[in-house]
Amino acid sequence: MRVFAIDQELAAEVRQLTVGELRRERDRLRELLGGAPASVAERITLAEERQRHAEERLGQVQQASQAAVDGWGGRATRRLRPTRPARGEPSVTVAEAARVADQAARELVQLRRRQQQRAGFLERHQPAGVRYAAVVRELGWHGRATTRALELERPPWLVELLGEPPETSRGLRAWRQTAGRLQHYRDAYRSTDPDRPPGPEPTGDLAQRRAWRACRQAIDRYQRQHRTREQRHHPADRDWTRTRTHGRVRDEGREREAG
Repeated sequence: MRVFAIDQELAAEVRQLTVGELRRERDRLRELLGGAPASVAERITLAEERQRHAEERLGQVQQASQAAVDGWGGRATRRLRPTRPARGEPSVTVAEAARVADQAARELVQLRRRQQQRAGFLERHQPAGVRYAAVVRELGWHGRATTRALELERPPWLVELLGEPPETSRGLRAWRQTAGRLQHYRDAYRSTDPDRPPGPEPTGDLAQRRAWRACRQAIDRYQRQHRTREQRHHPADRDWTRTRTHGRVRDEGREREAG
């Protein structure tokens, strides 16, 4: 019950933040949590497999070496002789196989130590991780609400850029993503120019310039894909456009000949 109450308090606190404050808090927490040691879980799995194979190989080499010594009439001499390798494997001695097994074990220990360091970091910063997740959820809700409002209100500057929301689910999803990106930029940099959204390209702030270019790329990509779909779904319009263009060129040629 106490954990649930803490979660509720955190959610209520996060809901009181503005979108700008949420983004700044998200970036701060992301930078903090980004200092965690990288996960090596996949490398640990591979190292465990290598160690298992090396231990099995060492056991096989030891057995073969012992059999060779016993086959010499039980002599006490236990020289490290090359063993008969399995198909596709090189001949190795007990010492070589032991060295490979020891190296695999040391590598596994080092990787587990690194993973423990990561776990310790995340445990120390667990409150930051919980808060980061709450902030990201709240920002996601704001983004969906903003996109839905744009879809319903359809401000003139947005319709001028993207047209009306498409009827297909794929087209509508692309329309919402592009509209959300544009509104995000306008909110973040206070761009309210109704004639040139998202406004002229900025020159001072590098981060804003990158965001502006990302918006322009999103607009161009949506317009290009949307026009392509419209032409594919309305071939009569495409044929009419082609006929009109050819007719205009033919008329211009006649005028030049008569001229």
